[in-house]
Amino acid sequence: MNLDLQKPNITYPCKWEYRIIGKDEKKLRELIFEIMPREYEVKFGKNSAQGHYVSLYVEVEVLSEKERNDIFATLQQSQEVKMVL
Repeated sequence: MNLDLQKPNITYPCKWEYRIIGKDEKKLRELIFEIMPREYEVKFGKNSAQGHYVSLYVEVEVLSEKERNDIFATLQQSQEVKMVL
């Protein structure tokens, strides 16, 4: 069995979805508004079982791998964000 991880073949530009998890939905939405480079779509994910966290799905067209990774890194660095998938 070949367990080598291969980089996926992604053709840019393409739509990309980020799942963002944090404590405050309003603050997450404000953060998304501030950093997205162009039009995007936000969908509510769900609340955690205990109600401490909320998840949002954000879909945006990314023009390159660098832009995709930069958005991910910016989201990840925010204090409002617990996790980005």
